[in-house]
Amino acid sequence: MYRFMFGLPFRLSILWMLLVAGPGLVHAAPQVWTEPHSVEFEMLSLADGLSDSTVFSISQDQGGRIWLGTASGGANVFDGYRIEAFRHHEEDPLSLSHSGAGEVLALQNGGVLVGTWGGGLNRLLDVDGRFENLHADGAPTHIQVMFEDRRGTVWIGSADSGLWRLDADQHRPAPVLRFDGVPFERIWSIVEGLQDTVWVATQNGLFEVEGDGPVPMPAGGWNRHPRALVHDGTQLWLADGETLFRMEDGVPVPVQAGLPLINTLAISPDGRILIGTLAGIHAVDAMGRRVPPFGGSEWVLFPERQVRRFYFDRSGVGWIATREAGVIKAQATVAGFDGHPLETALDTADAILELSPQDVLIGSRRGLWRLRYEAGERRFYRVPDSEPHSIMRFARRDNDVLLATRNGILSFDPVNENLNRLARFAVHDDQMVTALKSYPDGSIDVGTWSAGLFRYGVDGRVQRYAPDSESVIPDVAISDIEPDGVGGIWLGLWTAGVAHIDASGQVRVLDRETLVVDGNVHDVLPLRDELWVATSFGLGRQDLRDGTSRRLVLVPDFPNNAVQRLAAGAERLWAATTRGLMAIDLNDSSVTRFGTSDGLVIDEFYARSGDSGDDGRIYFGGLGGFVSFLPEEVELMLEPPTADVVTAWVDGDPVPISDEIELPPLADTLRLRYIAADYRQATGNRFRWRLTDDDEDTEEAWSPVSAEPEAFFVGLEPGDYQFELQAANSNGLWNAQAATVSLQVKPAWWQTRWGQVGIIMVGFLLVWAWNYWNTHRIRIRNRELQAEVGQQTQALQRANRSLEVAASTDYLTRLLNRRGFLARVNAEEPVLQHFFAVIDVDNFKQFNDRYGHETGDLVLQHVADLLREGTRDDDVVARWGGEEFIVRLDAVDRDAAIEAAERIREAISSGPPAEGLDLPPISVTIGLAQQRPGEQSMATIHRADTRLLLGKQQGKNRVVAKG
Repeated sequence: MYRFMFGLPFRLSILWMLLVAGPGLVHAAPQVWTEPHSVEFEMLSLADGLSDSTVFSISQDQGGRIWLGTASGGANVFDGYRIEAFRHHEEDPLSLSHSGAGEVLALQNGGVLVGTWGGGLNRLLDVDGRFENLHADGAPTHIQVMFEDRRGTVWIGSADSGLWRLDADQHRPAPVLRFDGVPFERIWSIVEGLQDTVWVATQNGLFEVEGDGPVPMPAGGWNRHPRALVHDGTQLWLADGETLFRMEDGVPVPVQAGLPLINTLAISPDGRILIGTLAGIHAVDAMGRRVPPFGGSEWVLFPERQVRRFYFDRSGVGWIATREAGVIKAQATVAGFDGHPLETALDTADAILELSPQDVLIGSRRGLWRLRYEAGERRFYRVPDSEPHSIMRFARRDNDVLLATRNGILSFDPVNENLNRLARFAVHDDQMVTALKSYPDGSIDVGTWSAGLFRYGVDGRVQRYAPDSESVIPDVAISDIEPDGVGGIWLGLWTAGVAHIDASGQVRVLDRETLVVDGNVHDVLPLRDELWVATSFGLGRQDLRDGTSRRLVLVPDFPNNAVQRLAAGAERLWAATTRGLMAIDLNDSSVTRFGTSDGLVIDEFYARSGDSGDDGRIYFGGLGGFVSFLPEEVELMLEPPTADVVTAWVDGDPVPISDEIELPPLADTLRLRYIAADYRQATGNRFRWRLTDDDEDTEEAWSPVSAEPEAFFVGLEPGDYQFELQAANSNGLWNAQAATVSLQVKPAWWQTRWGQVGIIMVGFLLVWAWNYWNTHRIRIRNRELQAEVGQQTQALQRANRSLEVAASTDYLTRLLNRRGFLARVNAEEPVLQHFFAVIDVDNFKQFNDRYGHETGDLVLQHVADLLREGTRDDDVVARWGGEEFIVRLDAVDRDAAIEAAERIREAISSGPPAEGLDLPPISVTIGLAQQRPGEQSMATIHRADTRLLLGKQQGKNRVVAKG
């Protein structure tokens, strides 16, 4: 599907223009549309499986599927995953009577009618698309429009034989005649008015039908040629060709002329009218004045489209049928989120600080950025001289802002935009600072990646907390610092859990086992009497009163979802994750999930990237930008989807869907296909089910959560079962009331009581033989299925291994990438002989600038080849990023490691340039560091990287092993 955004805010009154189906079909608006939103449009086309690009009508059946009536491709049905087309087949009397099935109508009783252009009316019989043709003598063959009123009567308008009606208890339609006994000519539109009256737009004029008798003369004496009708509950609106009318005191009064040819009308609750024409969507207000359909300045939407019908389904999605352009799906985003994309989708917001609601600092790997609103305009720019710095955290003080970077701490003056280093923090100039907190009394806490915590007191003293210090904590990598509200702090320890330092300096450690969490700790948040811990594998909650812990699974189908950053507001915990934004209700722990389809400009957030403003506004950043919102303004009253079983097959044959499905004796297989009636992001819908036996008292467990919309059963024993189905939409909201289908598996005659008595009388031997044969057959079938599952599992494992190799390999050099390198070295126990060499190609920028990026790529491949040749099998070589490479050397001592690094440098520096290229000499600078006992590999790499920078400063083309 092709997706695009129409980024103008709008309110309920405007969105109702998408809610009213043409002619006169109105559905109640769910809560999702009741606040300002943006609208996202998605195209459903031939590429998505439509059998025809011209769609005349849309309807949703009781099971939740969307039916599309096409010009020549039959009736299409869409369940969010696939489109199935039902056409006419000459050799099949139970197929559609004609493939020109432009009119579809899902009925209140669960049935579906399909009106064709040449084959009359059809009623759906079963899930496999078998139809009954409801043709009667003189019945219409070319059906123009169908409409079901509140009483369940279906009105059928044709192009060749006038108006017909089909009551709920009738099998064939009956004609409706004019007052003079003459049939109507072409019928264009039908709507229901007040007091069970029906308005009919015909080629002979406008008529009002009451009761079962003949239809009187044209209403108001209006015998023009109306094409479209809609009733707003008070009065009728109608259009003939290019003019829109309003019925006043029984007389149509023109309110807007000069429009393109009008095909359909829809009206909003406040009186705005949506007009579908041969040249897009137009709109007028209740006074008949032209207004933009969605607010803003766009007077006409989709002016290149011929709009034929509007429909609004139960999940809050609007559908627009067009001629030769498929279907346009209109989806409202969730209200309350403000999105701020960065310059490119690959830019990162690694840190955020709100100076004011109109002034925000963004730290990235390319320096410091600033977003300011001046005179109502958005200005986004990089702060001068900040580009060399990779910024990781902010801390605001009275007159400046402290910046935590990969190489120490900087001071930033927001007024003059000056960046300076402070002598007070010189000890951190070669350290990666990962956490920073400034307090009103002037004290400062500094958390580092490899040296622990430093506490700068107001008296000028500095106290260090680390494994090798007097104040011991079990990890040197500090991920977060949060005040506890009573003079102490909570520390997030990257690998070891959480530590608490009270006001007196006493340390208490809560390890990951105590917290019942896995993975690295990204963020901590004390809230009320609880401590929330965000990790790379989920979210943990520690009750500070009784010490109990609980792990929360935010996304059941992705239980290892990484939680990056936490904030609180509006009685909810807000968790920024690698799979979107989660709102956790602090009272009942229910979770609402938001992604890009809900209005977020990004859905992959980063650890440390977040802030809370003075007014409670929350900021979260990540890959491509950041999101801000006031928690109390975010729309959380979203509706969960309805779930329903829509198709069933027993031993491969379709069976009718009802509240009970009966399986014949000895039925081998049962397949159920179901649907979540939420099309906002159908691929994000999830399901779970359980099958309970009425004879058992134990409660069956739910199946694992899955996106697969089918369940398959083999060899169900005779008895009564309940199939229960629950569905969740892309926001993670589950329907509270499970959909249920009763299954009755009929026993064979020998499984009944009387049959068993007869079998006993015939003889125990016959009983044993028969049961043995039956059981053996089922076992063979199960083994066959198990074998097939095993084969498919092996194929999937092979595919996963291939994907894993691709994910850990650099596409250009075919070396390991950063991820693959770290996975390899971290999987092994660190030993004293491990050395890490960080290698950077000198003056690499000149190759790209002077010779082009293709030449630069060849240089990188050339260096990679030399590294392969110059290292041993036990060494680990990878492209670290850009023009940087890394090698883990297994050397017996430091001198051997230096010698190996020098061989690498000389091989590259003295070797010829890449074959066939006239290039200047290629050289590299190498930083070398030995892994210390118990030291994490990233800490060793950081020291090697620091020595690499020293080598660059000393003139490049050298190996630096100390400093």
